[in-house]
Amino acid sequence: MDDVVSRTQRFVACSRSVRDYLVSEHKIATDAIDVVPSAVPQAGADHSRTEIQRLESRRLAGWPMDKAIVVGSGIGVPFRKGADLFIEVARILRARGVEDYHFYWLGSFPERERDTALGTWSQHLDRLRADGLDEKVTFLGDVDDVRAYLRGADLFLLTSREEPFARVVLEAASAELPVICFAGSGGAPEFVEEDAGIIVGWTNTVAMADATLKLIRDQPLRAKLGRQASAKARRHFSTDRVFPRLLSTMRKVASKPPAVSIIVPNFNCARYLHERMDSILGQSFQDFELIILDDASTDDSQSILDYYAGVYGTRVIVNERNSGAPYPQWFKGVALASADLIWIAEGDDVSDPSFLETLVPLFRDPSVKFAFCASKIINDRSEIVGDYPSSPYLTDLSDFKWKRSYQVSAEQEVNEGLGVKNTVINISAAVFRKFDITPDFVGQVLSLPVGGDWYFILEAIRNGSVAYESAMLNQHRRHGDSLTSVITAPPSEALLRTRQLIHQHVLHTYETDLAIKLKMAEHVVQLWNQLFPGRPAEGMESLYSLSKLGEFPPKPPESSEIALT
Repeated sequence: MDDVVSRTQRFVACSRSVRDYLVSEHKIATDAIDVVPSAVPQAGADHSRTEIQRLESRRLAGWPMDKAIVVGSGIGVPFRKGADLFIEVARILRARGVEDYHFYWLGSFPERERDTALGTWSQHLDRLRADGLDEKVTFLGDVDDVRAYLRGADLFLLTSREEPFARVVLEAASAELPVICFAGSGGAPEFVEEDAGIIVGWTNTVAMADATLKLIRDQPLRAKLGRQASAKARRHFSTDRVFPRLLSTMRKVASKPPAVSIIVPNFNCARYLHERMDSILGQSFQDFELIILDDASTDDSQSILDYYAGVYGTRVIVNERNSGAPYPQWFKGVALASADLIWIAEGDDVSDPSFLETLVPLFRDPSVKFAFCASKIINDRSEIVGDYPSSPYLTDLSDFKWKRSYQVSAEQEVNEGLGVKNTVINISAAVFRKFDITPDFVGQVLSLPVGGDWYFILEAIRNGSVAYESAMLNQHRRHGDSLTSVITAPPSEALLRTRQLIHQHVLHTYETDLAIKLKMAEHVVQLWNQLFPGRPAEGMESLYSLSKLGEFPPKPPESSEIALT
């Protein structure tokens, strides 16, 4: 171990107890150890166990239907796994006159296995049979599918005297079983805590028997703890959630950036944050860092973000004062990002698990600077209420362009729609290459009353190409408090003035064809009629001058005093 310590830059401990052991016994610095817990694949939230499924699993296992089924598990080392303590708990219950239970152990042990104080394993089995306790305790030996048996049980006993973590606890939790374990035995108590089962004193079989009887008798409590154990395992100990932390540790040692930096700007999205974070952390593509930027939220966002801070390599940065707009948070996030590819995932939107897996490979072509996908529209209850490819907002420009995937030059994308209006609509649907953000660019974006995201995208795609995926892998939430609703709901003269500024910027930045001015004019006239029905068309000239279309845009305001905080 001395050689290991002297040659190792960083350590990964599967539990805090392992970390503490490394610090106390091997004098390893605490800041050289990352705690990355054990993990197992977990079923989704819609795969919860029903009573009918539990009884069917029990029937297939050949277990009694009228008794509480208590399961333990382990192979190879019976005394370290506490198989003798498992027997003792059953013996205590029988001595109390309890009859409505049966203990099953999954896994086999060599009968000649010996402990200097406890004797051989065969002696314990002989006593089990001599006492007639084999009617209450069955050792099933090795089984092919542990989870199939767990799905038929009522609770799980972890009787290990020591265990770095015990992944079987997570498998039991995924079957909605509460777990009873010993304090001081390793990492399991760090999972169980107060909401996923019961922790008793180390090797205290009487206390474990008390806890077992309590859960046998109290079915509502047993079910509650089982559901909570399953939710905790899914949220914190799934391979989908843990592997990003392992990748983060690997990157630190190798001095390698992640493939993607995910920036989550949040302001008062507490109601949607868990759903948003679950959709990010559940991505099938896992090589990312996560940067959450809270813009001085006044709701319960902070407690939710604290829940994720430091987990999966997540950084949470909270502003002391609200910045007044989303874009300063975008700029801050880009500056903090260490990856070449950036995904700005707004705090109230939702992504499909294959979002990154689908869009990231599009950047294998070095010319691609921006990739985005089609979006569904959801309401504040996460109900799908529409989609963008079939919405008039896009079909006004083309009936077919956004119905199929494509890759085109930035100039073509601009001429076919992006130069007329923002055809990306929701930044959460896009991944882009990191680009140089100058003070002048920041000043221009922040000076726009609306449309800053459109101007941002026009800069992100310059001198490159744009890739589009027609699969609807993003869900854009439209609700009363969303940025989009706030901007587009009221009639706004600022909206037309902004169109003039951005249209002029497009014409002076990109090579455009002769048709785009006509498209711009048609769009603005249509917008005028929507925003100001009945007002004479002559009044539009003061807000958007068709005669001045193409003239050089005004110089952006001074930006030297803009602080990205």
